[in-house]
Amino acid sequence: IITNSDELAQKYRILRDHGRISKFNHAVVGRNSRLDGIQAAVLEVKLRHLNDWITARQENAEYYNEFLGEWVMLPEWRDTSARYTYHQYPVLAPQRDRLLSHLHGRGIEAGKHYPFALPNLAPYKQYSKGDYIIAQLIADNEISLPIHEMLSCNDLNAVILAVESFYERF
Repeated sequence: IITNSDELAQKYRILRDHGRISKFNHAVVGRNSRLDGIQAAVLEVKLRHLNDWITARQENAEYYNEFLGEWVMLPEWRDTSARYTYHQYPVLAPQRDRLLSHLHGRGIEAGKHYPFALPNLAPYKQYSKGDYIIAQLIADNEISLPIHEMLSCNDLNAVILAVESFYERF
């Protein structure tokens, strides 16, 4: 979009970035529309590796699932006809913020991908009716663990041991 209107330019910048005006602050319902020509060229090369990367992420998730279930609530994917790609590995973790600090202290990049329930975001407040208890529970307890395809077995074990050591203290 090309415009000489500062107002329209700002509006479309927000719309192209999921309606986001700052980190975790969404003013309107938007979309992801940020691909340019260079990104498209890089994507064309990366697509050749996509199936291998998805398989590696699925294997990483299976490994996590085998060892983390005692400590955190694992993701459940009920649609068996779908192939989940694990672009994120969100779990529900008691004492989430303390666990996050513990992981960061060990050099493990984990984060909150869903820190707010959708009904609490400005664009959705007009639709909010009720308490949305489950959505709030997820917002308060979700943490995403590293899942990318380049993780080694040692990396996965470091995450698992860090989670275990955190909860074994309690």
